[in-house]
Amino acid sequence: MLDTPSGCAHLRLVDPDEPIEPNPLHQRHPGTRESRDPEVVARLAHGERLAQSSRADYSIKWTESGLVGTIPPRSEGDWPSDRWRAHLTECGPVRACRHQVPDPEWWVLMAGRGLPLHADAERARALAHGVINRWRGHPPMPEHLVRFTHDVVRDSLNVAPQPVTETWVKFALAAVGMLVRSVAVDNGPLTREHVFSKPVLDRFYYHHLAKHDDRTVENYRRRIDLVQVALKGITIRTPQSQPPLSNGDAIPPLTRAQEVALYQWACGTRPAQRRGRMVAVVALGLAFGPTTSELLGLTPKDFACDDRGLHVALTTNDDETRTVTCRREWEDRVAALLEVTPPSHFMTTPWRDTRVTDATHHVVLGQAQELYTPPVYFNSTSLRNTWLVRHMEAGVPLPSLMKAAGLRSTESLSRMMGYCEPQTDDEIAAALRGHP
Repeated sequence: MLDTPSGCAHLRLVDPDEPIEPNPLHQRHPGTRESRDPEVVARLAHGERLAQSSRADYSIKWTESGLVGTIPPRSEGDWPSDRWRAHLTECGPVRACRHQVPDPEWWVLMAGRGLPLHADAERARALAHGVINRWRGHPPMPEHLVRFTHDVVRDSLNVAPQPVTETWVKFALAAVGMLVRSVAVDNGPLTREHVFSKPVLDRFYYHHLAKHDDRTVENYRRRIDLVQVALKGITIRTPQSQPPLSNGDAIPPLTRAQEVALYQWACGTRPAQRRGRMVAVVALGLAFGPTTSELLGLTPKDFACDDRGLHVALTTNDDETRTVTCRREWEDRVAALLEVTPPSHFMTTPWRDTRVTDATHHVVLGQAQELYTPPVYFNSTSLRNTWLVRHMEAGVPLPSLMKAAGLRSTESLSRMMGYCEPQTDDEIAAALRGHP
């Protein structure tokens, strides 16, 4: 009877007389330890695989929102890498380990993105773990980098084609290993959040892989993107069950402190084009309260200045035009934007004379907030709501505010009233009494 190493009570070694069908893709050369000890192999108990597949409490199913395969809460601390790390601390030399550690049930059922697994998928993953254990990189990497790469690829085997192949595993190790090596060269922290962040990935693709062929870089990008899908969870939607674009809740406005912090954030973004776009979006959104389409169509020709202040002519998608006066505290910043924007160019993109689409604007705005975390996440709606609340707090008559905002009903204003700063009793009394 063969004994299992300490810390491996969850493993069961196979009867030495039980035949094991070798996989021709994973044959070892004669004389290696694997070829000498074929009987030292552990696997799941008979029938356990069927029991795992028949469980119905896992979240890989069609839900009301159309989500499939989101990572369940119980996955915390129970990834394949967690189990293998605990096993290898007791098993001895990593490269010599011949055991099979059962994969977590939630992780196994995510393999193949919820599709039924191939009959040999379990054995293929067991062989894949052996390939991962033997990998050290070329040239060999420091041990802490190797362990990090092992854990990442081990946890992403469930998005590989099932049954997983040796080629897929080795290429995933090579791609993730090169990424990890580049992070080490740049002295970055070795965390999944940092390694797979967009700035780090962009530097890897465009700097560390600058001398590689474009097709090679694209192959690395696709494989790393797939690994990210595994680490963040698999989400699938059906067109019939798309969640609504809005749940009806009002988007809260910014506080006065957030207004200042957001403008400072916009001034600190890089490079210059992104900074110019973000400054224009924030300043114009808080100064005039335009919608997205109205904002993107603004050029210096739409502005006018007189003794009553700085004004802009906003044009809707229906070609309706209205005039809005700038908030006093934003006049100087808007004037600075007008000075650097050519007359025929657009305010949010002063380097071009063609209007960007709303979709492009939303993508660029989202990328900027992903790369440079703002003090508060925002969009054109939150800036417009802030503009409405500031005028309501200033006591602007509702008919005048509705005309400036292009509103046909008071619904939007009533939803914003709860965000207005409360007045003191003296302020309320003075407002009700009226101006002398």
